[in-house]
Amino acid sequence: MPRETATLAGLRRSGLGRLDRLEGLLSKADRPEGLTGEEVHGLHRELRALRVDLGLLARLSCGGERARARTERERVSRMARRVGELRDRTVVGELLDRPEISSRIPAVTLELAHHLLRREEEVGRALLQTLLTSTGFRRGLRWERRAWSRLKAGPPSFRRALEQEQRFRSHRTRRALKRARRRPSSRRLHRLRRALRNQALLAGTLPALARTGPAARRGSPDWIQRELGRLHDVEVLRRWIVRLPSPSEEDLDSAFRAEERRRLARILSALSGPGSR
Repeated sequence: MPRETATLAGLRRSGLGRLDRLEGLLSKADRPEGLTGEEVHGLHRELRALRVDLGLLARLSCGGERARARTERERVSRMARRVGELRDRTVVGELLDRPEISSRIPAVTLELAHHLLRREEEVGRALLQTLLTSTGFRRGLRWERRAWSRLKAGPPSFRRALEQEQRFRSHRTRRALKRARRRPSSRRLHRLRRALRNQALLAGTLPALARTGPAARRGSPDWIQRELGRLHDVEVLRRWIVRLPSPSEEDLDSAFRAEERRRLARILSALSGPGSR
């Protein structure tokens, strides 16, 4: 079997397997207690990966199928953002329980924080439940399953579509890295994290293709992903907690910005080191 044909079969299996895992999580969302915190994280991962799959599917399709893939990608993107917001609330709650964090926050502010988090999580879960059970979202998943099952592409067009997607992801990563280096900030580094993550998802979906790409020669970006993730979590916590009233004179924003600056400096030092370019 030609390499391109074999990879197309592997891509189809990967896409259908992704849908199986996602639908397994959706069945758990129908429980009275809903999804656990870890399952929310898992749902967020699968939706992000589904978004990458739909980008590939759009390139491999044509006409109405391509337009439908792009429409479904936008729908999944909106869903992923809503799940990401709920995931962020879960992370804030976990961070507030850590002694090194809670010791910086006045007791009354900490009590209010936990109360508001519970309310926001309740609202977020109710909204998520509505979105996950919506007819449009479920119909989109059924369409994608059919689209993967009937997808056909000759070797030249298949190779061309994959190379285009790989170039697109690589360009996104290079641009995000350039901007983060030029004017470092937590938000710009979070964009870099998303670009790296999407590039890694593409490589994971197509390992045979990934082995020939420049990202593979540089090694896995897992270490930087973890550091970027921790930086993002601290930023989310700071932006959320500083909205709350505090009876003390302590400047909570400055306290957490100092933590952000320490993590930011460590990441930038690593990105500027040997082999980072």
